[in-house]
Amino acid sequence: MEASALEESIQKFLADVIRLDIAPVARDLELVSDGHLDSMDLVRIAGHLEDLLDLEIPDDDVNAEQLGSVDRIFAYLKRRGSLSG
Repeated sequence: MEASALEESIQKFLADVIRLDIAPVARDLELVSDGHLDSMDLVRIAGHLEDLLDLEIPDDDVNAEQLGSVDRIFAYLKRRGSLSG
């Protein structure tokens, strides 16, 4: 999946499913430490990414360090080799 399509899907997921009222979310916004999302929301984000990209995210990777901002999500997926373009 291309990076732009992935970002659009993440932004839509944050706005529609998690109902984050600040969409579009700045890529560097700290979603957890700034109090916008909690650990259950991170689980939902991981599930969305797993479904979208047909991958498995280990439980140990479902944390703010890996998924706590749009930038961190992209960095995580790039390290995993799950992001093209």
